[in-house]
Amino acid sequence: MSWFKEIIPIIVALIAGTTGGGLVFAKFIIERKDKMEADSIQSRIDKAVEEAKKEMQEKLDNVSRERSLEGKERFETHAASIEEINKQIKANSNQISELTEISKNVLESMDSLNKVVRTSAESQKNSNYDRILVVANKVLKNQKITITEKTNLIQLYSSWEALHGENEKLDPKIKTMYDECMKLTPVPDTD
Repeated sequence: MSWFKEIIPIIVALIAGTTGGGLVFAKFIIERKDKMEADSIQSRIDKAVEEAKKEMQEKLDNVSRERSLEGKERFETHAASIEEINKQIKANSNQISELTEISKNVLESMDSLNKVVRTSAESQKNSNYDRILVVANKVLKNQKITITEKTNLIQLYSSWEALHGENEKLDPKIKTMYDECMKLTPVPDTD
């Protein structure tokens, strides 16, 4: 192709020489040279632009690849953290379930124990009631109270009173009998 570029000016010179236009030929040569230089500069600019585009694209591709790797690493780190958190939540949930079951069992045991205590207290209250009646009837019948009987009545009545709830009414008969027995002056015990 370079030999073709060299032949064209010669052909043009021959044509210009035959038509008498040496000046025309010179003008043609100058224009051709300017055009070749302009084409050469433009091709260099185009080539430089293409190389810059290619370099920019490579850099963008590298940055994109690096960001993708970084994103992947972050995702994997977060996924592992979330997995660990989920394991901890599951372990905590299991512990909560176990504690709930234990609490339920304790409450059931306490309820059973509370029933036993209430039954026992009711039984003791009834026993004290009967003992107060026996001792108080004997004292009031004889119209005398020994020191042992008075001590016994005070203990039985205090216990009977304590076994009643705050909102529970005391039997007025027992209270009256107790009060009447306490009015009597104690006499020594006889063997």
